[in-house]
Amino acid sequence: MKMARASKDDLDRMIAFMQFIEEFMDYGTHTPQNDEYEEESIELTDEGFAERLRELWGRRFGHHGVDIAWSRVVFGCGVLIDNVCDPNADTLEWKPELAAKIEGWRCFHCDQVFGDRDAALVHFGGSEIQTPACKIDAVAFRDLERLAASYVNEDTELHKEVAALRSRLADATRRAEEDGYARGLADAKKHPGELGLCVAEPEQVKGGAS
Repeated sequence: MKMARASKDDLDRMIAFMQFIEEFMDYGTHTPQNDEYEEESIELTDEGFAERLRELWGRRFGHHGVDIAWSRVVFGCGVLIDNVCDPNADTLEWKPELAAKIEGWRCFHCDQVFGDRDAALVHFGGSEIQTPACKIDAVAFRDLERLAASYVNEDTELHKEVAALRSRLADATRRAEEDGYARGLADAKKHPGELGLCVAEPEQVKGGAS
């Protein structure tokens, strides 16, 4: 069975009712002026007090009053205290097992707590196989910096191998093109007619020798 949650209106009604009872217990039907809160004095007859009490209670007037609100406020508070509050604390504190989950991400290595997800991501990394920041060795970190710089400068062994492959491919492509051109030129010289080519005749010199 679930407990109904008290609304802000429930709390306001409960506070107003208890304040009215408190004033009656302190002053009776006459409440003096309160300069601190700018409240005027109140003078009630016994009948007026009873009428005001019924009005705050609410049932007689057909609207929701303290008669509906008090159980949600009081019992709801009790349910919360029993289930989420530290039984050994004198103030409202989370149970230790809940506080550990609510406060954020705690590192089991350095005991540092991160309430912000982005900050926790920086410390722990994005996957379980990554090493927390507090466990990263300085030498290993410098090695990672050098490796990152090598990738930025395209100076890793991988980049060098890729560059060598590109160079060899370019050389092989150029040689293949040159060989193809040479074969085509040789075929043209051997069989010009089959290729639709004609051999240029030497221009005859006009006129006879003197």
